[in-house]
Amino acid sequence: DYGVDEAEEPHFDGSDAAVVARFAEGLLEGREFGPARSAMLLGAAQLLVAGRRAASLAEGVDRARVAVDRGEARAKLAELRRAFRP
Repeated sequence: DYGVDEAEEPHFDGSDAAVVARFAEGLLEGREFGPARSAMLLGAAQLLVAGRRAASLAEGVDRARVAVDRGEARAKLAELRRAFRP
């Protein structure tokens, strides 16, 4: 148990890039919850462990959750958009 909920099915198919982008923004802005949020937090946790920023997946999930809930993930998305804007 890594502190995330389990789920069987995603609630959208991901075939529309614009829909997926809005959904991803909702995840990073803390507006989306459920299995997609759990998957995002677990994926972020894996990166934090691989980058030695967290000692375990559970710690990584906690750190990722805090980053989203504090708006840090949303701020990083805005920063990346500015950096890569044509």
